[in-house]
Amino acid sequence: MSKIYFVTYATHDQGMFKQLINNEHGVKIEVLGMGLPWNGYFDKVKACEKFVGDKQPDDIVVYLDGFDTIVNTGVDDLLKHFRSYGAKILISIDHGLDEASWFQDWSDRRVFGSCKGYMANAGLWMGEVSELKKMWRNMKRQGIEDDQRAMNSACSNSSLDISVDSNRLIFENKTRRMSPRKHEPIFVSFPFGGDPDITWYDLAHRVLWRAPIEYAGFFIPEIIIILMILIGLYVYFNYKF
Repeated sequence: MSKIYFVTYATHDQGMFKQLINNEHGVKIEVLGMGLPWNGYFDKVKACEKFVGDKQPDDIVVYLDGFDTIVNTGVDDLLKHFRSYGAKILISIDHGLDEASWFQDWSDRRVFGSCKGYMANAGLWMGEVSELKKMWRNMKRQGIEDDQRAMNSACSNSSLDISVDSNRLIFENKTRRMSPRKHEPIFVSFPFGGDPDITWYDLAHRVLWRAPIEYAGFFIPEIIIILMILIGLYVYFNYKF
């Protein structure tokens, strides 16, 4: 019988880490990377590859973002929900237009791509070890530094058995606290400040500092067009020909 492992990657204590590790539902979380230097998003992939080195091919790994995630309910129905999708890997959806503006949805898809018509989030996912190994190899071959972009790209590979948790039975990424639905997922994440208890320092670090540096390169055509318009307006209003 396959075993289920719950893992996260965190080099230090930040955000909702303690709440995740000391969850009230008694889910044991294996912490990878604690105390190690942060070299980039693929540190998580490398750590997970090492972790599954002695696991069985049909064992299941559930990955949870260490800083933004809570265990929302018990995990008794986890395997049933996972099997209902008929795939060996299940990835959370980042958000939908019901939770984000059209601009956020457009810009996020521009940066990260899409998976089965949704944008997959690399902070919440699960799968069988044998298939996860294949996905990780595909992600690394792409030469992309961002694991979420690489995961969305890997999703288009027909040789990988991937589905997305479109019904949000197991995972949900929230941009803000929304009204409860009839079914609340097992794991809930609040990426980029969705958690109402986040400090201003953490929010500024994630959104105002990290985002422009890490993702500005994906919008070079738009930046050039805006600069050309601004230069044109400056010339028009300041010089007479």
